Amino acid sequence: MANRVLIGNRTGGQTTGYGAFVSKTGANVLTCNDTDLIFNSRLTDGTSGIFDQNGMAFDVYASGSVSISAAAGLGSRNTGITWLASDFKYGNYQGIPMILLSCEETFGSSSVYWIDYFRYTSGGSFNGCMPQYIAKGYNSSGSKVSGGAYGTISISGGNNQTIYYTILRTALR
Repeated sequence: MANRVLIGNRTGGQTTGYGAFVSKTGANVLTCNDTDLIFNSRLTDGTSGIFDQNGMAFDVYASGSVSISAAAGLGSRNTGITWLASDFKYGNYQGIPMILLSCEETFGSSSVYWIDYFRYTSGGSFNGCMPQYIAKGYNSSGSKVSGGAYGTISISGGNNQTIYYTILRTALR
């Protein structure tokens, strides 16, 4: 009976290195060709040079929080949250980040948390948090510039806000 499952360092066959591997019935996972693997956590695309990081789907590019005061205005506001667009290029593929974002809006001594939501009130003001994700055309401070190499997030919302964010990129390299 052939070795069928390996979790660790594969030193034979086409794909080598640490990962998890399962071979087809009758194929030795230690030495078989990639076509005989039914699971390979080290996905490799020989035409583009893209591979994953041992089965990991995403890694954290940046995370944190920024505060925006109501004095900045109710319209679209620069958050200063940016990413270098070229950091999301994989071989010939230009990717975009996955962004997890929530807003804490302060009303006096209480806070409300929003995710992609805003509403106008009967008094004509509005509250909430409506992010706009812009892939390119900005500088590292989040200001619009011709030919800018950075993406950014701008926010439309009400009162004083704290924006909590995590920018993820696929684990393709």
